[in-house]
Amino acid sequence: MSIILCDRKIHFRSPHVDQPKGYSTHVIDKIRFRGIAGRNGLNGNLTGEEDDIVSIFQGLDPIINTSLGIDETWIWKDSQLSFRHTKTLQELCRDRGRDVDGQALVHDLLDQVIQNWENASFAQKSVSPNSNNWRRRQNPNVHPLNPSDEVTLERIITQTTDGNWWNQIPVDHKLLGVQGHRIIDLVHRDGEFGRDFEVIELKIGDVDTPLSAAVQVLKYGVVYAFYRNRYKEIFTEPPQAELLNANRLTLVVLAPWDFYLKFTACDWLARFEKTLQEALLHISTTSGLNLPEMGFKFQSFPKTFTWSADMANNEQARKEVLWAVHNRVPAFTR
Repeated sequence: MSIILCDRKIHFRSPHVDQPKGYSTHVIDKIRFRGIAGRNGLNGNLTGEEDDIVSIFQGLDPIINTSLGIDETWIWKDSQLSFRHTKTLQELCRDRGRDVDGQALVHDLLDQVIQNWENASFAQKSVSPNSNNWRRRQNPNVHPLNPSDEVTLERIITQTTDGNWWNQIPVDHKLLGVQGHRIIDLVHRDGEFGRDFEVIELKIGDVDTPLSAAVQVLKYGVVYAFYRNRYKEIFTEPPQAELLNANRLTLVVLAPWDFYLKFTACDWLARFEKTLQEALLHISTTSGLNLPEMGFKFQSFPKTFTWSADMANNEQARKEVLWAVHNRVPAFTR
């Protein structure tokens, strides 16, 4: 057995461990080392110290910005740009966007999530997360203090569809002993007893962009992969969550057609969708990890569908929601 440190690559070899296919050597080696080092008090950072991790999502945003080619030169009106800004997507759609290495992006995000877990203190990891994380949940009620277009549509979808549409699914509540505020908007299960699922980031309006929405649901997918492969360490009892036993999991950005309107001619965004789809499919089916077949899609409601919160009690509008849900289309025509 030997450990060789070189730059950020950690090379670990053991005759007792087979290398999963599909992962680059240095990623697999880092993941293995952190698991073994953590059991010996090193936590994968070679310091022997334990840190208070703020969130399992900690450190993901810089990885995404770097993958997109966004650096300190991306300035707009004296402010640093990131994947969250509309101006960033506009620049990517013009001539500034480079093709993303999708497999490297997903590898690095998963590696960071694992590092967050391994670097957390023993006390943090000893706290059992909320048993409702990733579990079926339906919250159809519209709270009068949050009558936004997006929230009302989410709730009406849950009200008008069958029991295979769930909403407000917690992801990280009490994980690592922190409150956790990540909530999946919608989950769709194909059939009453099906094991094919869609994890959906629902968007209305122009507060976010297709890129920022895609990044959000991608983060959920990466943390899902972490849960699937480390659940024996996370939970004191096996999780009773159908979603964690999926055979197929598709990450979806779903929005009205006009959400995508400004970017329908954006070749870069269409390529980014394909990149994520291919990367997730490759990693989930060839890595040797305990994962369902995974994918990614930008989806749109039909062009004629519109929604606003004041339509929530209109019976005809509610019927149109049901129609729109069952007639979703690709956001970008190939």
